[in-house]
Amino acid sequence: MPIKFLPLLVAVSIAFHPLSALAHDPIIITDDQTTPANGPFLPDGTVSFALYGSVAQPGDTRVFSAGFVEGDRLHLSLLIPDLPPENELSTEDLPYLTVLDPLGGLTELRPDRRTTFAEPFSGTNYVELLDVIDVALDGVYTVTVVGSGPARFTVSIGDLETFGTPVEGVTDRSLGIGGVMDWYDNPPRASAVVPSTTSSTSSTTDPMPAPASTTPPTSLPEQTSSGTHNDSNAGIVAVVALVIIAVIGIGLAARRRGRSSRR
Repeated sequence: MPIKFLPLLVAVSIAFHPLSALAHDPIIITDDQTTPANGPFLPDGTVSFALYGSVAQPGDTRVFSAGFVEGDRLHLSLLIPDLPPENELSTEDLPYLTVLDPLGGLTELRPDRRTTFAEPFSGTNYVELLDVIDVALDGVYTVTVVGSGPARFTVSIGDLETFGTPVEGVTDRSLGIGGVMDWYDNPPRASAVVPSTTSSTSSTTDPMPAPASTTPPTSLPEQTSSGTHNDSNAGIVAVVALVIIAVIGIGLAARRRGRSSRR
């Protein structure tokens, strides 16, 4: 059966807040660490670590694992920076956790609070979304951060303040506070999703101008119209000329008749 996590007592939770960045060894979880096989592995889940990362879209995941001995204290927290856009997200748009225990039980942990606090050493500010504690089983727990939209997150695990503990699957352990500040100063970006219709739309619209080059030029109708007008004008001129010739002929004939009658 899945392990049931119990909310951490408020007093204990507050006690850990001022020391969150100081007491937890920082680890940057990268965008390609989306499965247990390629995510960080913490051999001792009781040692305090803080894993910093971001998710880009709904369903996006970041995964790490931690080992425990039967009876160990299992302490998990999920936080976001107290910065936009994260501190403006609705509860439904916040990231959440799923925890797979050694027996195969899966527990989903949704945000149930918004507790703000400042970390004085680094000058950073956070919002705690959930904080749970339980007694661990013997074996490996797999923790998955699930995105509901673009968001930065921090998952803290363990309470034992020991720095430099060997871990596996961490690409650059030396990033330290510098990596944390870079994470803190750079808002998340949504994945660029290219609609599947883009290529088909392009292929149908791009060839459209081509047939236009094979159609008669727009000036052709004007030329045809101009030619028609010219033919019409020539016809009128011819008719007028015939009328003038006829009038002249009639006049000449009248003169001839007048001369004949005088004789």
